[in-house]
Amino acid sequence: MISTRARGASGSQHRRARLLPFDPEKLIPSVYQFSRPPGSAEPTREAIGEADRVRCFTNANVLKLATSPDAGRVTHVEVGHVAGNRFA
Repeated sequence: MISTRARGASGSQHRRARLLPFDPEKLIPSVYQFSRPPGSAEPTREAIGEADRVRCFTNANVLKLATSPDAGRVTHVEVGHVAGNRFA
């Protein structure tokens, strides 16, 4: 039987997380989270800090992306924080 509780990377269950009731014969719901090895982000952080057209926000989630008609580039990003703050 498949659990209806979502589990974190450590295998622990989150008290509020619930998986959607999909038919397990057709779809097995799962969530994966990946991260870089410690220390590997420093070159990226420096490049972002030096970029003129890039803004980096920590603890923010992308809520909506708008693209050009050919979907070749992102034209607008809506961002939010779990506390309710929203900005674009």
